[in-house]
Amino acid sequence: MRAYQRELWNICNDKETFQRLKVEAISKLLDCTARLVELYDAIPIVTAIRDYGCGYDHENKQLQQYQEE
Repeated sequence: MRAYQRELWNICNDKETFQRLKVEAISKLLDCTARLVELYDAIPIVTAIRDYGCGYDHENKQLQQYQEE
């Protein structure tokens, strides 16, 4: 996503780029930025799903010991 943003910025900053193309690039930049924000917002959810039931006690920062009953 960042590579796409970089390329779109290159299009926007190029003095030889037609104005219409610059407007389209800016629009796509906004789309890329919105997607990145969504991905960053999802990181805590993905982390919680990944860690759920893994046996790690986050409060004590250690692996939980399961006892057979």
